[in-house]
Amino acid sequence: MKNFYPTALGAAVLFGVFALPAQANTGLASFYGPGFAGKKTASGERFNPGGLTAAHRSLPFGTRLKLTNLANGRTIVVRINDRGPFVGGRVLDVSQGAASALGFVASGTARLKIETLSGRQVASNAPAPRAAESTEQPATSAEEIDWAAQRREEMMGKI
Repeated sequence: MKNFYPTALGAAVLFGVFALPAQANTGLASFYGPGFAGKKTASGERFNPGGLTAAHRSLPFGTRLKLTNLANGRTIVVRINDRGPFVGGRVLDVSQGAASALGFVASGTARLKIETLSGRQVASNAPAPRAAESTEQPATSAEEIDWAAQRREEMMGKI
């Protein structure tokens, strides 16, 4: 199966110029530790460990992915609302609720079949991020991104 590399599409993916067609891929996923509960995600919404959300390096926020744990066949649908993972070799970070539904909380990681269902969020039960709520800016400098990666790795090591 051919791997899908969104970075090869350049600005079209970066700026969400088009909706992605259904794509399937496989990759290693991990899940967020409890230390991220309530903190803002890159999309601006608060992280809910029990939700069915995920972090991906480049897919547009709101993209829905159908995830299947290749070890046990469990399947769920998650929504991209954050950036990551910041650990090499992993393609997704999912919420603990998603990891639980997929059956890999105990192992910490799982090889998943990842299918893109939509390229843009059409409708959602989650509240839309409001820019007026806060003056905080997302991490943009290399130093801030490095700090975030180190913090996530530290948190994952404490589980």
